[in-house]
Amino acid sequence: MRKLAIVLLLMAACTKKQDQCETNADCTDPAYPFCDVDGSFPASGGDKDVCTIMPTDCPVDVCGCTAGAATCGSDGTLTVCNDDGMSVTTTMCATGCELPAATCKTIVPSNGLGSALGIASTAPDITLSSGTTIDTDTGAVTDDTGTAISLTSIIVQQPSTEDASDIRVFIGHSFTIGSTTVTGANALAFVSDGAIEIAGSLTAVASNFQAGPGAQTDSEAACAGFSALRSSGGGGNDTAGGSGGGIREGAQGGDAVSGFALIGGCEGGPINFGSAANPQVADGGAGGGAIQLVSSTSITLGGVINVGG
Repeated sequence: MRKLAIVLLLMAACTKKQDQCETNADCTDPAYPFCDVDGSFPASGGDKDVCTIMPTDCPVDVCGCTAGAATCGSDGTLTVCNDDGMSVTTTMCATGCELPAATCKTIVPSNGLGSALGIASTAPDITLSSGTTIDTDTGAVTDDTGTAISLTSIIVQQPSTEDASDIRVFIGHSFTIGSTTVTGANALAFVSDGAIEIAGSLTAVASNFQAGPGAQTDSEAACAGFSALRSSGGGGNDTAGGSGGGIREGAQGGDAVSGFALIGGCEGGPINFGSAANPQVADGGAGGGAIQLVSSTSITLGGVINVGG
């Protein structure tokens, strides 16, 4: 009897030794491929150095990951497994994470402004105080005292339509814009990698017969429906302008503009107070301007954007 007891004890000790591991390589049973070295996962029951199932919440630095594999978090984070297979890099995507590619979403600005956005991350932060004036023809920027402000800008020709004006593009890492008046024939754009905040009134309006920046005129195809004998219809852009009254009651206003170009309004239609043989024409009011804001981060409207005709 005593000899049998000794044999049983030796067998138990030997079985325990076979269950022990130091690394995952020691776990040869496919059903239990994970070596829980310190007994911290539930499947081990607190036992150390034992082979268990692969934990679902195992940290990457313990269980590893597939190099290059990427996932998107519900909070917009992008997580990518590094080349060592034992660490990850996490990035907060300002524009959100995109599946199934598992990459940060990218903004592709319309009207040819992509190259401007590409260099905005290295541009300076820009603050325009109230009373600033911008000329989209020359690029000149002045403060409320008439003092010139050094601000770099470029001219971008719109690719979408031959009827659209060029765009005067100001590029910054971020913009804080107080009450600012915009003049000139070119449309205006602010392009920023960081935030854009409109803190005051950003104004690019028509003034009587002076069109707003980027507005259309009756000589351009977008407003080509005008004639001296038409009623004084309203300006047009996304939709045709309203019809006018008077001698030629019911005539259409400014035509609709197709596409997604940065185009201001068409001017109001002229009115003929005379006749076809003896016209007495009064011009319509000018069309309003056009402004485009592009940011990779956020745009906050704390004031007013006015592009009225």
